[in-house]
Amino acid sequence: MPDDLNPVHLGQATDRFQRAHFQALLQDWLANLRGANPDLLPYEEVRNILEAREGVGRASAQNVPLEKIVGSVGRYRDFNRTFLPRNEALLERWRRVDAAMHSLTGVPPIDLYQIGDLYFVRDGNHRVSVARTRGDKTIEAYVTQVDAPFPVEADSAEALSEWLTEAGHRLFLERTQLQSHFPDADIRLMRRIRRDLEQRGRSFASVRDQYYATVRPMHLEFVEPSKRWARWRPRPTVG
Repeated sequence: MPDDLNPVHLGQATDRFQRAHFQALLQDWLANLRGANPDLLPYEEVRNILEAREGVGRASAQNVPLEKIVGSVGRYRDFNRTFLPRNEALLERWRRVDAAMHSLTGVPPIDLYQIGDLYFVRDGNHRVSVARTRGDKTIEAYVTQVDAPFPVEADSAEALSEWLTEAGHRLFLERTQLQSHFPDADIRLMRRIRRDLEQRGRSFASVRDQYYATVRPMHLEFVEPSKRWARWRPRPTVG
């Protein structure tokens, strides 16, 4: 970042940061009221769920739609889902980036990871934030492709979050071959088995024994019959 930035540009950038920071706090508050998630997606978590691998090298610079950048490698808590700055400590860096982007010098392309049609910031979070605040539609970026074992079917952060839940479950079943051990377990029971193995540290044998001794019999005795009554509707009386 150049050291000889115009003081007038820096002052204007400070004002823009303050407005963007306030807008971030407001968006987070409204999202919490609606029960929505205002956070960026953490790249490492998404990659681990998908068991994905980064490609070698990077392509030449290209223009990437800003709305398709949905996460970050390490700064996903500093900015919200629209890349507005949450943390006041970002001010000095943010305003210098802003002033540089408004100058003749400009800034270099950012670095992104691409998973499906979506992108995660490897380097350049402040530049994305300033560009979003300015109302830009695209940003110049070097893109590294990340290969997943199956196609990623999502076009937004919200869609990717929902899709990852099912993708993680699918990968877990393929890796453990649970379906072959519990052929009569439905999806809800599969998720319970996965929880006991991953989150509670139980052994496969203890989960299997409990499933056949108590979980499955209780499911058949109480849950399955209730499905019939859930579909039953009383006939309307006449007169």
